Amino acid sequence: MHVRTAIVVAFASGCNFIYELEPTQLRDESDIDEDGVLDVEDNCVTTPNPPPPGQTVQIDTDLDTIGDACDNCALLSNVEQRAVGDGDELGDLCDPHPTSGSDCLVVLDTFADPARLFEHWQVVGGDRASVVAEVGRLSLRPRTGENLALAAIGADGMLLGDDHDLLVRGKIPQAPDGAIFHVVTDAALPSFGFGCGLRFVTVPNIEVSVAAIGGPSTGNTAELTPPVDDDFVIRLASRSVESPFAKVCRVEYGVSVGIQSFGGQQPKGWTGVRTVGAAVEITGIALTKHVASGTCPPAQRW
Repeated sequence: MHVRTAIVVAFASGCNFIYELEPTQLRDESDIDEDGVLDVEDNCVTTPNPPPPGQTVQIDTDLDTIGDACDNCALLSNVEQRAVGDGDELGDLCDPHPTSGSDCLVVLDTFADPARLFEHWQVVGGDRASVVAEVGRLSLRPRTGENLALAAIGADGMLLGDDHDLLVRGKIPQAPDGAIFHVVTDAALPSFGFGCGLRFVTVPNIEVSVAAIGGPSTGNTAELTPPVDDDFVIRLASRSVESPFAKVCRVEYGVSVGIQSFGGQQPKGWTGVRTVGAAVEITGIALTKHVASGTCPPAQRW
């Protein structure tokens, strides 16, 4: 410390003593991860998690005080970061197979940079103008009768053409009778592979579907109790790592919860979301995949 600085600090401390004030505290301006957010304010101290372009607040989608960049379950609140079930990188609350290791996060999109949306999502059904991205939210606004679908793009610039587990969080503020919202994997246009979501016919129903190009389609529904709000969490996952084509569909809509199981091997296709008639606001999408051996590749975080 320079002599002059030491004198100033000592003088300030002396004044505090004389006038019975609290001791002068020097501001900690360390920034370990060099993301422009001081450690004392950073919700991911050792992992870069800068605010989105044009914003001043770091992204924390599930509002659990842990930033998305370092949260092991970024879409569901888990302050304790519990991950004791199998020791992989995913928190137990988000892990599709919490007692079997080697589930890897492939994509986490919380829409931090709307300008880059179409770098990692491709419209495979409907009109691109029906997709509106804002910071922290993706709005799907299909026209009447429009089958609007988005498919995830991998790090190689190609559609993710393999089976994935999905967790999608958002709201459905508007859904007329007959509207459908599905999360899908192994999808094949014009039909789709595995679908899990909601169909609105008088009252909301959980709906699971499986279909293949040129083949039969099957589906089943179960009525949900009327929701108290329009929030949803939808999960589509393989029943176990040994049975990738036997699926479990879980839908939480308001306080309603529905779970169904189904299966059937399908052609490899895209992974993403699909809506017909339902206006949907998505706040987060997580895609995971079981890796039989080796370490997880770097996840795409958007």
